[in-house]
Amino acid sequence: MVHSVDHVTGALGDWLLASFPDVALALGSVTSAKDKPTIRVALADLYVEPSGNRLSPTVVLRLDYRIMVEADDPLVQHRYLGEIAFALAENPALAMPDADPVILQMERRTDEPLGLAVSTSLLRARTRTLAPPVLHAPVLHVDTMGTIEGVVESPDGLAIAGAVVELPALRLVQTTGLDGRFRFDAPGGVTRSLEVIARKQRFSKTVVAKPGQTLTLQLSVES
Repeated sequence: MVHSVDHVTGALGDWLLASFPDVALALGSVTSAKDKPTIRVALADLYVEPSGNRLSPTVVLRLDYRIMVEADDPLVQHRYLGEIAFALAENPALAMPDADPVILQMERRTDEPLGLAVSTSLLRARTRTLAPPVLHAPVLHVDTMGTIEGVVESPDGLAIAGAVVELPALRLVQTTGLDGRFRFDAPGGVTRSLEVIARKQRFSKTVVAKPGQTLTLQLSVES
């Protein structure tokens, strides 16, 4: 049998009546007798406990009760509250008809009228399985201010393949293909002039360029 809130409240009332037969029992505003001290049980709060795992197969319902004693003599009130507290401390398992017992836990409260704060939790399996969240791969946006591109060629205009082209300030290096071309993407925020060096064997060329420029580097013999 699945636990329900009314079953827990009723079982708590039955336990109090069986343990203290010389008092009346009040569940909410209903009282069993008015000619003797009354133990009043009220459901003070009810909420679903947050779970760090949204895929958990169970839901936890927290019940917070207030147990108060109404009596003309404050000493009688104190005596019954003390005896109820001792009884709960000795056996916190509340017997449930046709179901496993639930565990009662006393809480300390100082901001409410004199009484006992008692709580318990009910577990129930989810009736619907939650699908796992869909994870999307992050998209990286690269903001570039421009490119430095061009071609490396010989003095007579022939493309030079295999030339090494460097941007030392950005630690970027490329090797030209068969068409002699190269292309560097300048990172966002780079607007200053940069040194561009092209070399192959004993031939080299050094120029200064800004992002957005297209260059033609003619290799000559190093001096």
